[in-house]
Amino acid sequence: MPLNLRTLSIAALACMLAACADSTAPAAPRATVTVSAQSIAATTVTAGDLTTIRFTIPVQIENKGTVPLTFVYCASQVQARDTDAWASAWAPICATVLVVPEEIAPGERRDLTVDVGAVIAGPGGPAWHAGPTATEFRFVAGLVLPGTSGTIPMLPSNTFTLTTGN
Repeated sequence: MPLNLRTLSIAALACMLAACADSTAPAAPRATVTVSAQSIAATTVTAGDLTTIRFTIPVQIENKGTVPLTFVYCASQVQARDTDAWASAWAPICATVLVVPEEIAPGERRDLTVDVGAVIAGPGGPAWHAGPTATEFRFVAGLVLPGTSGTIPMLPSNTFTLTTGN
């Protein structure tokens, strides 16, 4: 009996979660993560009790190591500066979507776009956790080296701001 796409997606997510449960953290990959815009336009929409935010982050990942690395969208997030610390503002929900990891060869630069859609107020998700006073953000990429297990290393980008409008 052939496996359907939903079954494969759930199996892939289960493997990722099992890998994250291991407390042994692999070494951080030699890479840079750059958001190529200092300011990103975000759109907020209110419909009844629901308010959402949407924006696209232009990201460039450069593999400065000697082995390939894999960008894991489902382990990535947007963080907002909260006073002196960074806190997660958004992370994708990947249980219902099949996302193929991007392999980046040694010395290669990969340009990616990350579409962020989140719920600021109302039902649904993923939720937007940045407070109304947050003005500085960064993208944090989950990057995996071959043959490693454990917690997925997270590499932060440079900072950017969001300009909102309807």
